[in-house]
Amino acid sequence: MPVMGGMESTGCIRRHEAEENLPRTPIIALTAHAMIGDKERCLEAGVSPWSIRLWVELIVDGRIRD
Repeated sequence: MPVMGGMESTGCIRRHEAEENLPRTPIIALTAHAMIGDKERCLEAGVSPWSIRLWVELIVDGRIRD
C-alpha cells in the first residue's frame, strides 16, 4: 500500500517547487476508472492541464479503447 496517493504527492511536489522557486515538472495523471469530478481534482492538485486534455482527446477520437 503506498504511503500517499497521486493527488497528495502532486500537491507535495507543487509546494516544493513553489518554495524553492523551481520550474513546474509536468505531472500526468492516469486512472483506470475516471469518476465525475476527477478532472477538477487533478487540476486542483496541480496535474498538468495538457495531459488531461490529451487523454480525453485520445479516448474521444477512439485511439484508446477498452
